[in-house]
Amino acid sequence: MKHFIQKNKWYIFLYFYHLIFVFVAYYYRVNRGSSDAHTYWGKYLDINKYSWTNFINYGSDVLLLINYPFIKIGLPFIAGFIIYGTIGYFGILTWIKWTEKVIPFFYLFNINLLYLIFLLPNFHYATAALGKEPIVFWGIASIFYAFVSKKYFSFSFLLGALAVLIIRPHVALMLRFSFLVIFIFNPNYSLKKRLIVLFGSSIFFAILLYMVFQISQIYYWKWSRIQYYNDYSILSFQNSGSYVPMSEYNYVNKFFAFLYQPLFIDAHNIWLLFSSFENLFFLILSSITVVFAIKNFKKIQYPLVIKVVFLYTIVSCLLYVQRYANLGIFMRTKVIYQPFLVIAMVFILKQSVLLQSNKENNGES
Repeated sequence: MKHFIQKNKWYIFLYFYHLIFVFVAYYYRVNRGSSDAHTYWGKYLDINKYSWTNFINYGSDVLLLINYPFIKIGLPFIAGFIIYGTIGYFGILTWIKWTEKVIPFFYLFNINLLYLIFLLPNFHYATAALGKEPIVFWGIASIFYAFVSKKYFSFSFLLGALAVLIIRPHVALMLRFSFLVIFIFNPNYSLKKRLIVLFGSSIFFAILLYMVFQISQIYYWKWSRIQYYNDYSILSFQNSGSYVPMSEYNYVNKFFAFLYQPLFIDAHNIWLLFSSFENLFFLILSSITVVFAIKNFKKIQYPLVIKVVFLYTIVSCLLYVQRYANLGIFMRTKVIYQPFLVIAMVFILKQSVLLQSNKENNGES
């Protein structure tokens, strides 16, 4: 009972902590005067000229479909942020539930490091605004949680998977690909079962690829056309305030920029300065994790979900470094993989600490 009360207090505290970022996100967009949030709340169109069915589509139109009744009854702009921020909060709760399945705790200097991770600002800020990120993050967290809890047909999993599919089909494609590859190369399943899953997934992949090509306006598979639209996407960020010349970078620099920038040298406003501290933490955590992973290569166990997280991160980076060239977009986009990556890295660190502890204890005895 005591644990239940403490947990509820933590969740209540976390909600009000998250609300701070909701109001910050709202203030920032109102102060800026124009944003995607304005589009999704119908600020640039006369909603009375449209019916609900006009927005039945996939991609960004889904948000106008969801928001249509709220706009029609005249809910204020701030209400949209609170609604979407609350969805983002439930995404964070689902991510925490997934984390508790993967690694219940990790104490360092008598502090449960996980609770500090749950408070990292960008995770909250990126899921606090009126936009695609809160819903997509909740959907991804629901998929990962269903995987570790084996609740493959739960309502939250089905709704979350559908949300990711219709709002961000390319994310659904990357997730499905990551799960599929790990499954196919898992010797615990029969070859027949793996081939059946592979064949069944090919149809699903074809549908997702079609949706991605339609949204990106590539329309059909042709490498030169794909490269043209990728270059066009990169160049479209040239006039933004935090442009990164990704087309001039090699892949090492591209990955570093996407994963760890902005760092302090890039911080020309208060938001990028705060992001720099967070990225420094990720850079240090990544470096330590790589060292321990190499040192204990033969001893560390990698459950299927951890393998999926690492592959999903790599695939995500490979895609986004071809399309994005803006520090703000980097920070916003990273929420689709980074919360899971951080927990995967902590999972490796915990094993390494236990291995070192066991080694010292055996040496003393």
